[in-house]
Amino acid sequence: MKRHILFLQIAVKREALLPALALALGVGLLLNLINQHHVLLKLQLSHIDQLKFIMPFLLPFFVSPYSATSARMKFRPGDISLVETVVTCAHCDREQQLHKNQLIPCCPHCREKTVWKIKEFF
Repeated sequence: MKRHILFLQIAVKREALLPALALALGVGLLLNLINQHHVLLKLQLSHIDQLKFIMPFLLPFFVSPYSATSARMKFRPGDISLVETVVTCAHCDREQQLHKNQLIPCCPHCREKTVWKIKEFF
């Protein structure tokens, strides 16, 4: 459950939503022109299939922040922590507290084999 809450905290940040909005507008317009060009180019707006018009905007809007947030949840050494959290090393169970905007260190014991897992967050 903690992981889901942290996921949502990261996903609703401006850094995830603004690119998603731009991508949704671009992809949505392009797909609508491909799928309903015969109606849109003639400006026959009453003939537009509303579901087919809305879905090309919604799907990229939700997929983009999901994939960006999933990548940000990995806590790799050398990356910047986006949230304050405590992580544990998957190999040796050592804990490390991470502060927001802190460079994520390697585990002092495992070094290059470090794989951090979320233990708790604040």
